[in-house]
Amino acid sequence: MNHLHFKTIQSTQDYLRQQEANKAEDTIISCDQQTQGHGQRSNKWDADENTLCLSFTLEPNEQLSLTSLEVGVLLTQYFSQNHAIELKLKWPNDILTSNREKVAGILIHNANDRLIVGVGINYFKRKQKVINDKYHLEYGHLFEKSFELDKMHEAHKIVTFIKKNRISATDVIQKWNNHCIHLNQKISLVESELTTQGEFIGIGAAGEALIKTSNKINKFYTGSIRF
Repeated sequence: MNHLHFKTIQSTQDYLRQQEANKAEDTIISCDQQTQGHGQRSNKWDADENTLCLSFTLEPNEQLSLTSLEVGVLLTQYFSQNHAIELKLKWPNDILTSNREKVAGILIHNANDRLIVGVGINYFKRKQKVINDKYHLEYGHLFEKSFELDKMHEAHKIVTFIKKNRISATDVIQKWNNHCIHLNQKISLVESELTTQGEFIGIGAAGEALIKTSNKINKFYTGSIRF
């Protein structure tokens, strides 16, 4: 597996997307600092020296649309097994602490017959408090005390763990629902200019959000959840 690590880079995702057309082998791009990272819905992923940013190539899950949810499940397993930190999942691609603070996000792009997965993880407390005003989600961190983090080594460990522990579509759905922080809770789902309020009852076969309203179960494939 080819692994390139940079002191500073604009975007690990952009770099890998530009290089992928000429590469046949699996690749990891990681960095000490990322200056122009991407988040969901064209948002910027703000990162400082306390954040690990990486991108890597990955074969799709047997159910393509479940791949980002599978990565979320595997990341919760990684931090549970390697750092004894229990994390939760928020639909579709956010990883939260039990206090509902966002500590990681996942972004996926198609690249021929493979996918490019981008991950940003807040290991330590940011120098400034950051709140995503549009979606009302405060950012948190994994560790209260800072330590010397070898970002290249940690990125390699994460990607190796994900590739060695792939799970079936059925297991993705079950395990994702088990880690969901808003399962069976009242939520609001915002999609474009429309807001649907109801009970989040899990994800469907394609990873869609299942929202129960007064008279039916609604399926959503895009949008953002508030609770």
